[in-house]
Amino acid sequence: PAEPVTGTVVATRLCTAARKSGGIVRHIEIDVSGTALEGAWRAGQSFGVVPPGVDDKGKPHKLRLYSIAAPTGGEKGDGRILSTTVKRTIEEHWEDHRLFLGVCSNYMCDLQEGDPIQLTGPAGKRFLLPSDPSRHDLLFIATGTGIAPFRGMLMDLAASGYQGRATLVMGAPYRTDLLYDAEMRDLDRKHSWFTYRTAI
Repeated sequence: PAEPVTGTVVATRLCTAARKSGGIVRHIEIDVSGTALEGAWRAGQSFGVVPPGVDDKGKPHKLRLYSIAAPTGGEKGDGRILSTTVKRTIEEHWEDHRLFLGVCSNYMCDLQEGDPIQLTGPAGKRFLLPSDPSRHDLLFIATGTGIAPFRGMLMDLAASGYQGRATLVMGAPYRTDLLYDAEMRDLDRKHSWFTYRTAI
């Protein structure tokens, strides 16, 4: 956290098919070319974001971790573009019902293409695919932004010639809240080993 690298936002888009979903969730792609993060992550890991500014005590904001949604080789296969899935945090304080906006989630969702962003990582050694995935059948269960690491893992499986069976069960309050729904349906159509199920 004391020595972040600078990435550049290269894409940001809504993750849902409709703008009337229960929350605002964005898929954000970041170019990390020339930094220690380039080619250094595996699907299932996370990276840190250091939002600018200070907290209400005048101290710099603390690091926040976000799951990597990109496959191990990145969005384009060259290890340069990592991605994540961010939901805007818009809540009320319990005590006085005043509006609370998540510091880092709103900062990230406000970013535009070309904006710099301070990153750390990668982090995480346990939440990864097995070393030989084809020896295993895999069941992924996710709700909301919890789909992020599974997106990357499924893309890795698709690129590796996976020989097992993999199922993703994606839960959401409403059909309009399904994240990466078109991508998952397309993956299901293209690969006999993959089954996509939704729980609405």
